[in-house]
Amino acid sequence: MLCFLGHGWESGRGRAKRETTRNRQQMTTWSNKSLQAARDGRSSSASRFMLVGPAYLSSGRSTSIMKTLLTLLVLGVLGLNVLAGVGPDLSAGTDVKYFTKLRFDTAQKSGFAPIWKSDPDRKKIQDAYRAGEMDAVLSLSDAWLKRLPIDADIHLMVAMCYKEKGDLVSMCRHLNVFYGLLGSIASDGDGHSEQTAFKVVSLDEEYSLIQEIGGKVKGQKMVGKFDRLEVERRGGKTLTLYFDVSVHLKALAKSLEVK
Repeated sequence: MLCFLGHGWESGRGRAKRETTRNRQQMTTWSNKSLQAARDGRSSSASRFMLVGPAYLSSGRSTSIMKTLLTLLVLGVLGLNVLAGVGPDLSAGTDVKYFTKLRFDTAQKSGFAPIWKSDPDRKKIQDAYRAGEMDAVLSLSDAWLKRLPIDADIHLMVAMCYKEKGDLVSMCRHLNVFYGLLGSIASDGDGHSEQTAFKVVSLDEEYSLIQEIGGKVKGQKMVGKFDRLEVERRGGKTLTLYFDVSVHLKALAKSLEVK
């Protein structure tokens, strides 16, 4: 049984890594110029992102635009606008505790699959996104996020679609969820040791966090309930990150039993 679970872990990790790499590369192919600029990093804090990141906030550029966006974000968080019907209402998500509870509650639900990036329904959203079909992305994401509201990368795709539509309030609302989920992952420690490991409910969360800091996984080793990753960042800098994957392993074992 242990051997079987180990095989399932490595197989899932390989699928997730390949899927993540392919999606990150292909998400830069939208024909719209402004979205392409966001995707290739010309107006972003990270090559995969766009307007509202730490580097941008500290750069002093486009102050008036930032003030407008932050105002819209506050209005959205206060519930003065709805999420335009995409996914569940997460407007109450204003702190780390909310998103941590959301993540771990979702992981306890019946049918939860910790390796979600290979799901066919999710692939449909990715295909629509790569094709630049914004309405299709929003429609498909509605059902997906109601099923899996903790998929940070889908929230990011939805935010980008709203950006193109000029709906900045809805864009900021989904960015709030995106960063709330990532902040929750990194809230229990610094990830530099087993004692301060990041707690994840899925290995897919590991890659979402690593991609956001512009990192690439160069090595991986399971040490008990911990996943130790060797990560290379831009400029050749490397760091070792530890993730507590106990919830993932339990959910994976449960899903294998069902099958």
